[in-house]
Amino acid sequence: MIKKIEQHFGIFFIAAILTGLFLPSIGIIFYPYILHFLIFILFLSCLKIDLLDIITHLKKPLLLTYITFMILIAIPTLLYFITKLINPELALPILILTSMPAAMASATLTDITKGKISLALVITTTTSLLCPFTIPLLMKYLIGASLPVSTYEMLTMLATIIFIPFVATLITRKIAKKLIKKTKQYYSSVSILSIMPLIMGPLAKHSSYFFNNVEKVSYILIYLFLISAILHIIGWIMVFWLKKKEKIATTITSAYMNCSLALVFAAKFFDPLVILVVILYHIPWNTMLIPFRQIIKKLK
Repeated sequence: MIKKIEQHFGIFFIAAILTGLFLPSIGIIFYPYILHFLIFILFLSCLKIDLLDIITHLKKPLLLTYITFMILIAIPTLLYFITKLINPELALPILILTSMPAAMASATLTDITKGKISLALVITTTTSLLCPFTIPLLMKYLIGASLPVSTYEMLTMLATIIFIPFVATLITRKIAKKLIKKTKQYYSSVSILSIMPLIMGPLAKHSSYFFNNVEKVSYILIYLFLISAILHIIGWIMVFWLKKKEKIATTITSAYMNCSLALVFAAKFFDPLVILVVILYHIPWNTMLIPFRQIIKKLK
């Protein structure tokens, strides 16, 4: 059953979307608790991170600083201004989406694509720990006065989401090592099931908006596939001097951001359009790995 949930996670993703849209009375039940579900998911993800793998890469602080800066600051800023020229309405959603840290699943995706897992782990950790500070700063300096909330509110919420799971992980590792070892195999499946309320809640709350703007979906989806392709390219070329395995790791951590965090962040502070963009990005997020794997097989 565990493997089936992991192998067919797309079915659960689709079920959550359909429930949120067509049965909003069920989905709305979860909306007040989306923050709690996200903290729980991040906690499980942190338990799977090997701290020794992270320490080995801390010996190269300049490289790590450069990659972190590119993922959290440079790439979001670049894509924000590009989108502002093409379609200003999507500029804010794209900024929010691309400013998120690397997904907690980055190590798994890097493993699937034969990349350097330890590098993916350290990038995931550093971007996650720094994003509570970088995201509000980007919002403040790029969006400015039009922000619906203060940077302090954003920083407080992000810090709560990120630091509580990390601290809880450190404590749990000290007092329950044997329990973690026994239950580790279940974490991915439980996380997949826990993501469903994150999708259902915001969708249910804004279901009427989505049905009134169906025509936007196809255009946004095409643009998001383009954004995903650009992120793959930038992630690869920004470390052109490194070996193939390391380039795979930086590509994965650049193109596969923490969409669960983006969804909760959007639901708490921004309008339904931002939520729509974040949810739609799950489609390229879950499909672009297929062509990427085929392409990198041909690259040296």
